[in-house]
Amino acid sequence: GMADILDRDERKRRIAPIRDQAIALASKTSYRHTEIAEAQAELASAGLKDRDILESTPSVLKTGKAGGIGLAEAANLVTGLVTMYDLEKTRQNFEMLGDVLSKTASDTKTDFSEMAEVFKYTGTQSNLLGLTVSRTAALISGLAAANINGSEAGTGLRATLSRLAAPTENARRELKNLGVATKDA
Repeated sequence: GMADILDRDERKRRIAPIRDQAIALASKTSYRHTEIAEAQAELASAGLKDRDILESTPSVLKTGKAGGIGLAEAANLVTGLVTMYDLEKTRQNFEMLGDVLSKTASDTKTDFSEMAEVFKYTGTQSNLLGLTVSRTAALISGLAAANINGSEAGTGLRATLSRLAAPTENARRELKNLGVATKDA
């Protein structure tokens, strides 16, 4: 009925600037507009508002290019990190995350896909322990330097973080001697 037509018109009106951005960015980059639209859809499914999608899409393109990964994968990676670390879904945070990932990948023997795998295992837990994305990336970097990558690094780091979160009595005593306070879980 009439309500469906109005809903459809409203959707078209809202989508037009996002579609136009995908077309404009495709004309200036090596990406196809359909790839950019897929990344924008990932941002939308992560709960970003229209304005935030428009502001964040260029950062996602930069992250995808830097990491040599698909744009939908890049959008998925940064929105996942935003969620894991309770960050606001802003252009600044997407840029910061892209920069952290780029720096870590260029400084070490790891890539974006391997980092994504480690963050999948450890992101939420490291955030709960007070580690930032940058600090966690530094830990991932250290593991990569020892040729421990991907799910192997994720599993090992998650186990280490779990032990730090709930240390045994002996470990708690040693941590106290080192001046580190622990909480009972």
